[in-house]
Amino acid sequence: MKDQKKAGVLISYLTIGMNILVQLFYTPMMLQLLGQEEYGVYTLSSGIISYLSLFDLGLSSTYLKFYFKYKKENDSEKIAILNGTFFKVFFILSFLVTISGISLAVNISNFFEHSLTANEVGRARIVMLILTASMALTLMSNVWTAIIIANEKFVSQKGLGLFKIIFSPFIAVPLMLKGYGAVSTAIASLAVSILSLTYSFLYCKRRIGCEMNLRGNHKGLLFEMFGFSFFIFLNDIISQINWNIDKVLLGYFRGTVETAIYGLGSQIDTIYRSLSTSISSVFVPTVNRIINEEERSAKISELFVKVGRLQYMIIFPILEGFLFYGQKFIELWAGKEYAGSYMVALLLMLPATVPLIQNIGIDIQRAKNKHKFRSIIYSVMAVINIVISIPLCIRWGAAGSAAGTFFSLAIGNGLIMNVYYAKHLSLDIKSFWLEIWRLTKAMILPTLTAILSVKFIKTASVSAFIVGLAAFILSYLFSIIVFGLNKNEKMYLKDVIRKIIGR
Repeated sequence: MKDQKKAGVLISYLTIGMNILVQLFYTPMMLQLLGQEEYGVYTLSSGIISYLSLFDLGLSSTYLKFYFKYKKENDSEKIAILNGTFFKVFFILSFLVTISGISLAVNISNFFEHSLTANEVGRARIVMLILTASMALTLMSNVWTAIIIANEKFVSQKGLGLFKIIFSPFIAVPLMLKGYGAVSTAIASLAVSILSLTYSFLYCKRRIGCEMNLRGNHKGLLFEMFGFSFFIFLNDIISQINWNIDKVLLGYFRGTVETAIYGLGSQIDTIYRSLSTSISSVFVPTVNRIINEEERSAKISELFVKVGRLQYMIIFPILEGFLFYGQKFIELWAGKEYAGSYMVALLLMLPATVPLIQNIGIDIQRAKNKHKFRSIIYSVMAVINIVISIPLCIRWGAAGSAAGTFFSLAIGNGLIMNVYYAKHLSLDIKSFWLEIWRLTKAMILPTLTAILSVKFIKTASVSAFIVGLAAFILSYLFSIIVFGLNKNEKMYLKDVIRKIIGR
């Protein structure tokens, strides 16, 4: 299991690296082939359909808690009933997704006829129908994905993610070249969903030997599951509001161009957040196992600090690098017409940083069945987000919408949740922030390098921009290795290097 975990983290970052590499080449091509209006159509359509993911009802996260509970009891029959229950529930939910998506697509003109042209409405309707089918299949694959994660088969799960990233552009680009526009990306999404469902199902059946009892007594289990998952579901609603309401508001008030600018900034933010969740996701089974078998607060706190340090070392230089070099990067990468995406991305990335280095705390809350408070706090944040974002969206477009999200997330993600972690989850928050501060001191040299390179290197040329960015990266690697890593992290790094060079 330990090897699977390490391999899972390595494949996660290989996936992220490949995703960044693919996006570097694929996104400019896509923007050029689609144009701002067509890209705006896709961003708006996908933003609307993304709300259908709420039909998951928080049940995917619920599976692990019950799986490890029954595994501790060594009750294979209850696990089989759990699998059967999940399959039947998600089959029904996928059907509801299909009906809801069709209804949204048919009635889209009633909501956006004043801000979209007739052609844009027609294309959006087709995109939404295809994405609905993709969402329904994705929901069904959640059953098998949950089983794979519970069995800690991280290589399989992360490997599939890597393949999907590479596979998607090979479907979309030829269709774009043939003039299918935004529909191309929707078809690619559908193809990936079909692949994911097929692979996950076959892996569970052939490699894990998943047993599924469809006739067992499900009523008591269903009641217990939905009781546990309600606040996870509420939190999912809030997350969807916070991360997708801006696209809908922009589509309604400002049209496809501002939606496209926001969409590109949001895409950068999504990559930023994935850098953190790729680490924490492989520790979810560990959290559930520790709490179900031991309930040792000290061990949980140690894991919380350890994972937080790793996440901080990964995402903070990305944030700082984007702060100094992001504006020029977007202009060189996507074009000057997307220059406004820089401020959008920055406003979304900044308030997300604290919860990203603490996101394993979410899984600790769920494993301890203490996730109600976070859902309530985030509900208030979502209301604030909508209230603030509407006037800001009308006045300042994409940047205004992102500013509304910035203020609402900044309120709840810092002090409030940290106090809760310390008082109600018994996590050692003081030690956590002391460790983060020790790492922050190692950022002094890279920060000075970035300031000097931006000031003295004329970043108008691509070569000068690359030189400045390379200097920042090298200074960070030197500084974090010499001044940032603790003794155990340095020993682990040396061990990895020895294995790579074959000694």
